[in-house]
Amino acid sequence: MSVELQWLSQQPDYYSMSECRDLLFHVQEHRLTLGRIESFLAELGLRFVGFELDPRVLHQYRARFTDDPSGTNLHNWASFEAENPDTFIGMYQFWIQQPITA
Repeated sequence: MSVELQWLSQQPDYYSMSECRDLLFHVQEHRLTLGRIESFLAELGLRFVGFELDPRVLHQYRARFTDDPSGTNLHNWASFEAENPDTFIGMYQFWIQQPITA
């Protein structure tokens, strides 16, 4: 297997037909950056609550960005991802919230 494709065999999605198809051959794949996600959340008036990820990653993030203990600053997360490219290798999984209006 070529070096460029070795990462593929390490992905859990590679070992299931439907997930592999989605991973490699999805007919309507949308590649989003954290900056774009932040933009559409702002456009829709939604608040970013946080990511679903390994607690060790969140601990690393908090150690790197001590000014964001809630882990909700998407600019910081974009920097963290640039420094740790495998952080969101599968996909971004996160929670959002519609603010309560009085």
